[in-house]
Amino acid sequence: MFCGCVYRAGQHDPIDFSTEGQRPRTEGVHRTRYRQNPKKPRRLTPAEERRLEAAPRDYSDIPPLGKEFFTKATDVWPPTKEQVTVRLDVAVLTWLKAHGRGYQTRLNRILRAAMEGQPSTRARTAGAPKKRTRLGRSI
Repeated sequence: MFCGCVYRAGQHDPIDFSTEGQRPRTEGVHRTRYRQNPKKPRRLTPAEERRLEAAPRDYSDIPPLGKEFFTKATDVWPPTKEQVTVRLDVAVLTWLKAHGRGYQTRLNRILRAAMEGQPSTRARTAGAPKKRTRLGRSI
């Protein structure tokens, strides 16, 4: 058995769904379903803004941040990006674009995951990079 209430538009007397076998009266009921886009949240009404501003905020569960925290704080994300030109196989580019918008971001994430999955290597010290032969061996 379904049990619940729907309010008529502008009134406070609910329509009762708990009566089994009978259809509830639904005249005057206005239902609106919204799908919100998290990237574009709806703007608050002035009444909602006033209510939020008037509501007390409880900061008791947040520890105070000292000067040491701010001296050590760094900005790490998102990392800076550099525009480059890359040559890709047609099949690879088609596959990346087939998954919809954002293929460059997807490519960046794939490369980042591959980079972070590799064991860390020591940074090269001074000197020219090692020459490699056609077989990929160092000289």
